[in-house]
Amino acid sequence: MYLLDSNVVIDYLKAALPLKAMQFLHTVVDERPTLSVITKKKCWALTPLPSMNKIS
Repeated sequence: MYLLDSNVVIDYLKAALPLKAMQFLHTVVDERPTLSVITKKKCWALTPLPSMNKIS
């Protein structure tokens, strides 16, 4: 079982890690790692919301 840090999750989602780290995390993600409430909140905070007031 793995507990992932928010920086690792964010860099993984951005594919901003070295190749070996990305390969390792692919296997970790397949095993459904544990994410803390703080990690989830930090990841949600970085997710851009769609603009509701777009001007065409």
